[in-house]
Amino acid sequence: MRQQGGVKTIALGGRPNKDIIQAVGGVKGTNDFEWTDILYQVLYPFQIALLKTAEYYNSTALGAYTDLPLIRATNYAMNVRDGIRQGDTGETPLQFVYEPADCRIFYTPEMVVDETAVWKTVADTAFNGINHCVAGGLPGSNSSSAPPPYYGKRTTAKKHGIRAGIDRREHAEAIGSVWSDPSVARSGDSVMIL
Repeated sequence: MRQQGGVKTIALGGRPNKDIIQAVGGVKGTNDFEWTDILYQVLYPFQIALLKTAEYYNSTALGAYTDLPLIRATNYAMNVRDGIRQGDTGETPLQFVYEPADCRIFYTPEMVVDETAVWKTVADTAFNGINHCVAGGLPGSNSSSAPPPYYGKRTTAKKHGIRAGIDRREHAEAIGSVWSDPSVARSGDSVMIL
């Protein structure tokens, strides 16, 4: 969509600097399998034992597969086919190609407690000519209206007029009360308690 259709991208967040960041994070593969599908395919030879016995398959790499990824994650998939850009003679998989976003926007305190503030800021930048980009920019956005970067406590919060009844202090206190329980035995996983 970006390369052939000219779709513009906005990236949110990142480190506290004004550098442009990548448009798409994560793996840019063209096909993926969920771990449940992979585990099903691994267990299938054990179940049908068509060519060899279950004991034989247990002595191979198939016997080492477990459901651990299903227990440790909420969204589990694996890239099984790389995406290669048309015309790339080096055939570099897209997850190794740096592709900068067109615009980068910092998160604000309002965005943390109200998802609609994120969409309002992005829509303002993309469609309403109000530039919130701290790096890059989109055609038609007024570059003189970019907000200052947020590096700490803000004296005046920028309001989008969304969900006017939100008390940001109450939400900040709730977020601040998240802590790690040191009494929980650690075995590679961490536990967060509210």
